[in-house]
Amino acid sequence: MFLSRHASPFKSCGHGLFTVVCLTFSCGSIGCQVEKTAEKPVEETVDEAKPAAGKKLSHEETLAWIREHRAWRHARKTKPIWARELEPDDIGKELTTADHANEVAREGYWLCVGVAEEPWFQKPAKVEEKYDLAGEEEKQFTFDSAPRKYRVFKPKEGVRNWVAQIAAPGIEGFYIRPGYDMDRPLYSPAGGYVVTGDVADPYTAQLDDVWLVQQPLFESTYEIDR
Repeated sequence: MFLSRHASPFKSCGHGLFTVVCLTFSCGSIGCQVEKTAEKPVEETVDEAKPAAGKKLSHEETLAWIREHRAWRHARKTKPIWARELEPDDIGKELTTADHANEVAREGYWLCVGVAEEPWFQKPAKVEEKYDLAGEEEKQFTFDSAPRKYRVFKPKEGVRNWVAQIAAPGIEGFYIRPGYDMDRPLYSPAGGYVVTGDVADPYTAQLDDVWLVQQPLFESTYEIDR
């Protein structure tokens, strides 16, 4: 009695991560013979990974990156600012800056406002060091409860700042602790600028007073020396 050729329950084979070998039994007058039928390797399905998020540099890492890449450049401010003394009812209030951070008004500081109507606080001596008084105007910004008298200041000729743009593959953004409030770091996406005073050598000086300027605001209010 003969068995029918190629009749086998083992013909069906599953797929996995490895090459699968299927066995087929062939039987004839001289007995049964196992035939190996090698299937083609099954390709692994690899999900395309999402691009890894870039690094967000800390304050220290940001300054180290600037030194490593020799990124400091001289620049000058080109637009005027408005400034006024803080009144008693201003003290303790929070204002949202151009960096989307909240700064608290303190005694001994002036409220400064830029051309984009962005507020920040600065010591009067710092303002007078970098700007010339150009007059007074009565203005009411969105954060003023009533019209106030502001001094108008224009950048002094010859005054420069050191600036460094933080932009490179693998950097998503960076933090800077401003001198005004070092407990509240400011954040910028890559492309923003770190700014400091016109020290003799920013690569060797102890930079205790640095601040951040977002890229769109920087490009509309500063000019880099070429």
